[in-house]
Amino acid sequence: MPLDNGKVCVSHNLLDWLFQAGASAPTIRLLIAMIHHQDQLGLWDIMYMDDAHAARTHATGSVLRGRVGPKRDNGARALKRLVEETRETGLFDNIRLQNRNTVLCWQFAPWVQDLMHHRWEADFALLELEHVAQCRSDRTLRLYIEARSRYNMNAPAFTGTVPGSWRRYRHPLLTSCQDVARLVGTVFFIGLVPDPHEPGEVSLVFRMRHPGTTWYPGALMKFPAGTRVFRADPATAREIDPRTFENDALGGEDPAELEVNLAANLP
Repeated sequence: MPLDNGKVCVSHNLLDWLFQAGASAPTIRLLIAMIHHQDQLGLWDIMYMDDAHAARTHATGSVLRGRVGPKRDNGARALKRLVEETRETGLFDNIRLQNRNTVLCWQFAPWVQDLMHHRWEADFALLELEHVAQCRSDRTLRLYIEARSRYNMNAPAFTGTVPGSWRRYRHPLLTSCQDVARLVGTVFFIGLVPDPHEPGEVSLVFRMRHPGTTWYPGALMKFPAGTRVFRADPATAREIDPRTFENDALGGEDPAELEVNLAANLP
């Protein structure tokens, strides 16, 4: 059994599939705990690739909730919701509750076994269960997963959408960005990019800067014309002028030396 360091590596394709399937944040958190539990038992090994039934396992609800929350929920409500949300998705060959709904038994489908066995060979996210437990909304959890999967890239970036009105979405999004910036140790620069074809339509571009990133000078703030740019770190979130280098500085970094520092970090 591998040492439990409170972390789990999950296929990014699998995580993306869970969101696309419409699973709620509490359910995805529990699924991550189940993936971690199976990882600790060595049940993603190659010997189970052709025999998913042999990888069937179980855990008590209290154990799973203890890893990712809600820790104060002593009932089976979260487990029942997980079973209901996933029963018809093809994620499991079998999933059920036993012992008066206190024990969850499951067998992931062969395609999940395949994705998880080969996770190191494709895009993956290294997640900390303590951090996963703190992601209370779908928005924060997805942002955390995207940030973790790209954290070690030279120039980490990803895109997103705006559901509904930006005026209503702005505050909760920037709050989630601050939460995730604190969890992973980064600064977000978020571009609100106007659609060149459809009036009023916008999309999001997220860029991350932290020690170890190697953005080219000027590339960090290069956005299409008309883009509004926001900066979010653990302490603050505000709209900035992308033409001003001082907004790109990390905590403790002299803005006057930023351009030199960016160039010095390049390989």
